[in-house]
Parts: sequence; structure tokens; C-alpha cells
Amino acid sequence: MRARRVGRQLNALASALRGPLARNHGTIAAKLCGGSRSPLEDYAEDILALVEEQSDRALDENVVAMHKCRVPGSRTTLVRFLKRHAIT
Repeated sequence: MRARRVGRQLNALASALRGPLARNHGTIAAKLCGGSRSPLEDYAEDILALVEEQSDRALDENVVAMHKCRVPGSRTTLVRFLKRHAIT
């Protein structure tokens, strides 16, 4: 008798969870993730030119050079950009 009761409670719980998810999103499938685009990609040519201009420049020096050219960004965003473009 106890197993039936637990089974009914689990079915009720599953139904309760499925309802709001299906109503709000049309499906209970996992949400897609990723697909965002870095703002630095708009300045890719400028950044790559700065890096090529003086390849032995330190990261902080590259950030300062970017800011002088009015290219927004921080150390972290520059590191991620350089990794995406396979520049070490």
C-alpha cells in the first residue's frame, strides 16, 4: 500500500512540474546556452594590428594602447579575445 501511495505522489509531482514548464516555454527541453558575442570583436582588426605592431608588449601595455585608440576592454576581455584568436 505504501508503494502505491509514493507512486501516486511522484506522478502528481511530475505532473505539477511539467505543467508550468510547458506553459511558460512551450517545451521542457533544456535551454540553449552560449552564442553571445564579445564586444571586442567589433574592434578585432584594431586589436590585432596593435598586437602585431609590437609583439613583445605586456598585457597591461596592450590594454593601455587599446584605450589610447578608444577601444574598450579590460585585461580579462583582452585575454579571452587573444585566446579565441590563438594568440599567445
